[in-house]
Amino acid sequence: MFISDDEQSICQARATVMMYDDGSKRWLPAGSGAQAVSRVHIFQNPSNNSFRVVGRKQQADQQVVINCPLVRGIKYNQATPTFHQWRDARQVWGLNFGSKEDAAQFANGMMHALDMLSGDAGACPPPPRPPQNGPSAEEIEQKRRVNSATKSQDKSPVSPATAAPLSRTRPGSSTGDSTDMEKFKQDILEEMRKELQKVKDEIISALIEEVQKISTG
Repeated sequence: MFISDDEQSICQARATVMMYDDGSKRWLPAGSGAQAVSRVHIFQNPSNNSFRVVGRKQQADQQVVINCPLVRGIKYNQATPTFHQWRDARQVWGLNFGSKEDAAQFANGMMHALDMLSGDAGACPPPPRPPQNGPSAEEIEQKRRVNSATKSQDKSPVSPATAAPLSRTRPGSSTGDSTDMEKFKQDILEEMRKELQKVKDEIISALIEEVQKISTG
């Protein structure tokens, strides 16, 4: 299958491509071999305002299972939230999407293409293309819920054994200790003053005795 340089993918989704068999009145997987999920694109060629749906199996051979030009007047039917279908000139096509998000994304792209083909000047721009790899919206929501539950467990009440013990200091005890220490300092200073005065008196007495001895001699 050839993709021209002028074509660009405006939408893509993962889906199983189906074809309706009028003879057996049932849906059959498109392509040959075992049924497999495909990467389905809507390609636009801005130079001639044409669109087509192209899907390849996500297998080693990347078999093309749908290459359907979109034309004016096609009716796109969203039969269920995850199964959509439409009819071209030869075949009824069905897409069985893996998620509602993929289905809604592809439906928006298809509506844009059909509006452009019908000449609707007010057609909305194509939806942004989601990354080919990465978690789906459902996986992101599930991960968010798990993280929320983990955080709730981390916020469990603190047990009495791990709680910080309360201080046993009685109210006002700090002030009392300070007063006692100040009194103790004052007592020491008073004793030192007494000792110094005693030494001073002894020195003076000794000097007086020496002076008297010299005078009498």
